[in-house]
Amino acid sequence: MEVEEETVVSLDLSEYRKDTIDKLKIAIMTTSILMAFVIVLGCLILYVDGRVMLTEENEVKEMPEQWAVLVAGSKGWDNYRHQADVCHAYQVLHEHGVDDDHIVVMMYDDIAYSDENPTKGEIINKPNGPNVYKDVPKDYTGENVNPQNFIAVLKGDKEAVKGKGSGKVLTSGPNDNIFVYFADHGASGIVAFPSDFLDAQTLNAALQDMHKNKLYKQMLFYLEACESGSMFEGLLPDNIGILAVTASNSTSPSFACFYDEKLDTFLGDVFSVSWMENADSENIEKETVEEQMEKIANTTAVYSEIGHFGDGSIVKDIVGAFEGPKDTGNIDTTTDITDAVPAYEVPIARLEKNRKNNSDKIHSLRKGRKFVDDIVDDIVYKVVGEPENVEDIFEQVHEIRDFECFTKVVREFHDKCFNLGENGFALRKVHVLANLCGSEVLHVDKEENSENIIGVIQGVCNHPKMVEIN
Repeated sequence: MEVEEETVVSLDLSEYRKDTIDKLKIAIMTTSILMAFVIVLGCLILYVDGRVMLTEENEVKEMPEQWAVLVAGSKGWDNYRHQADVCHAYQVLHEHGVDDDHIVVMMYDDIAYSDENPTKGEIINKPNGPNVYKDVPKDYTGENVNPQNFIAVLKGDKEAVKGKGSGKVLTSGPNDNIFVYFADHGASGIVAFPSDFLDAQTLNAALQDMHKNKLYKQMLFYLEACESGSMFEGLLPDNIGILAVTASNSTSPSFACFYDEKLDTFLGDVFSVSWMENADSENIEKETVEEQMEKIANTTAVYSEIGHFGDGSIVKDIVGAFEGPKDTGNIDTTTDITDAVPAYEVPIARLEKNRKNNSDKIHSLRKGRKFVDDIVDDIVYKVVGEPENVEDIFEQVHEIRDFECFTKVVREFHDKCFNLGENGFALRKVHVLANLCGSEVLHVDKEENSENIIGVIQGVCNHPKMVEIN
């Protein structure tokens, strides 16, 4: 039987392999070019706008940004601590990664190079502390630290600050978070500026305008001032994404601390030092606003009760969403507070540290305060006479009931009697005007009440302009 010879067919695959390899090379090159194009395009978008991202659904969306406004509303060596607080606040935000072009700083800037400063160009916020003045932006200084510019900065009104300071304002959008920190003197329904004041209604109206114009997603507002709760109580809605935390409630003082013998002044404020030392020592990328508030409250409890108003849901957010997105290593810089005094008593407390050498100054200060007391006493007498509860009108501080009357009357008192930015002791009498406008201690007929009080003020306050009655 013959065996059929098997035929073997040999295929030359070399050409096939070469063609496949060439196609793979082309595919890889094309893919690489497309990837490079996408990366370059993404970088270009981020470079041009800085605020764009792609969602999972490939929709273009703005990235959230962090903005801050830091304000010291006072001037003078007595008030050293307010500018020290604000300079420290800048260092906290800067170290935690908030860009300088997103931080607006307002401070009079008369402390660092004051004749009373033995270490020129330096400001400290605690005993033997670091120089917090270094590299602080000076967007608005001197007479440009005023309520009009502050409101313009918040509302992003560039035209209103044209030719004033740096002209920098918030240019935030609906996805952005804003942190506002304000340190100064305050009283019922107002906070002071170096030569003026801002009333609670004007501030809250500006905040609601910001919400209406979608200038932020959420805002955290820290306010250091006496009776600072009165700036928000009954006025700040809980549905516009703002949480306000205040150094005191509506009727109590805030407290200064860290008296320095060499500088002969107080270096900080209890509430302010507490939140900043917390930010310096804790991981604010994990700590919540609620946790920071609790730690502040624990530190300040022996002195005053902090207040919080507005959108309570914000307490669950991390602190870093407002004070900076970067962890700085959590160095414990906490300093015990043992020498706190009510903020309005700082002028006399400084003098009494060296009572023997300051006897003339103490006498002059007391005379100035008595003059203010006498003027206010005359106003009260000519408005209501001598009712049985007249002492309550002078002493008791209550929530403001008639803001319309109060705002008009305080403005007249400021213009005709005592500039509230330049006479700290006169701030201590503002609650009397609130009582005259109607409160728990004095029920009045609102009809023409403000006109009556204003008329009395115009008749009583005919003395020359006075300043530095503290």
